[in-house]
Amino acid sequence: MKAPLTSLIALLCLGLALTARAQEAPVTTKEDRAMLLKKVDQSEKDLIKLVSKLTPEQWTYVPEDGGWSIAGVCEHILIAENGFQMFAGQTMTSPADGSRAEEMRGQFEGIFAYVDRTQMKAEAPETARPTGTKYATPDAFLAELKEVLAKKREMIKTADLRAHLGKDPRGNDTDAYNLLAFATAHTLRHTLQAVEVTTEGKYPAKK
Repeated sequence: MKAPLTSLIALLCLGLALTARAQEAPVTTKEDRAMLLKKVDQSEKDLIKLVSKLTPEQWTYVPEDGGWSIAGVCEHILIAENGFQMFAGQTMTSPADGSRAEEMRGQFEGIFAYVDRTQMKAEAPETARPTGTKYATPDAFLAELKEVLAKKREMIKTADLRAHLGKDPRGNDTDAYNLLAFATAHTLRHTLQAVEVTTEGKYPAKK
């Protein structure tokens, strides 16, 4: 009976090891990470392309309708980026729970539908409204943008964002991953708003 008992113990140990490994496996997949990192890269590239060569007059030009200048739009983008990273960090303190990961994963495309400014209108909360004067130059804005996005990329690459559930600012169920995804969709949306400023009739021409 010694050999069968030894085999049984070995099988039990193997089963325990496999169970522990399964429990340690991240809910956030490589595909999850790659999809969001691609969107983050796109958002940064679009902003750099738009603002890097603006003149001071173009940077601070306020549309005739009283909307935000490009400087104001960019300030709002970073207010939101920092805010959503904070929400995601708070959500990461909740107990790990991957039971709704597929449900949360299914919201990805819907989150990025928010980019379409013709389909969805939204009013920025008072706390997220820009002064338009925080960043004196595009370079000052881009320097901070790079720092903020570097932190975001680190979270996406290393944290198990899909394993932690919480609430978005409107009280809807979400996970830490989708909070960062929405921040990126928000950036893409408002980059388009900044592009619209450049089409204004009195937008300053380059000298």
